[in-house]
Order: sequence, then C-alpha cells, then structure tokens
Amino acid sequence: MLSHTGLLKQLQRKLVEHSLQADLTEHLGYEAHEEASGTNRRNGRGRKTVQSESGQFEIEVPRDRDGSFEPQIARSGSVALRAAMRKCCRCTVEG
Repeated sequence: MLSHTGLLKQLQRKLVEHSLQADLTEHLGYEAHEEASGTNRRNGRGRKTVQSESGQFEIEVPRDRDGSFEPQIARSGSVALRAAMRKCCRCTVEG
C-alpha cells in the first residue's frame, strides 16, 4: 500500500492536484470549462516532483497563459503541502 504506486501516494497526488486546480480557479476567477472574461486563461499542465513524508511523487501543475499563477500548496519546501499530506494520511488511517 505504501509502495511507489500505492494507494496512499495516489490519494496524495489527487489531493494536491485538486488543490492546485482550485488555486488556479481562484487566480483566474472562473471555473474550468467556463468562458474566460479576461485574456489570461488555463494553458495546460507541467510536471513537478514533490517530497512528502511517505516519499517522492510526481504531480501535474496547471499553468496559465500569462505565467502569473504561483501555486501556494506546491511551492518548494511548502509547509502547506506537508500539512495537506499529514491530513490526507490521518484521514486514510482513521477511515
């Protein structure tokens, strides 16, 4: 379960990627698949390797056209990422 492709890492990856999408939605001011009101729009994804207490895993980080999106949860050495991972682990263990 805690292997490279284990359930815990999959849950962590999904949690982080969902949080990043929410960050981008807040940054741009519109939901995915809605019409954008300004010139800055979603522009694909990049890959990033993050370190958690259970090891490294790769995530897809969303981008915007202007390059002004700065993810808050997946910054280098992010305290928010470590806290999110602890919460995910706790929820998994407690059921």
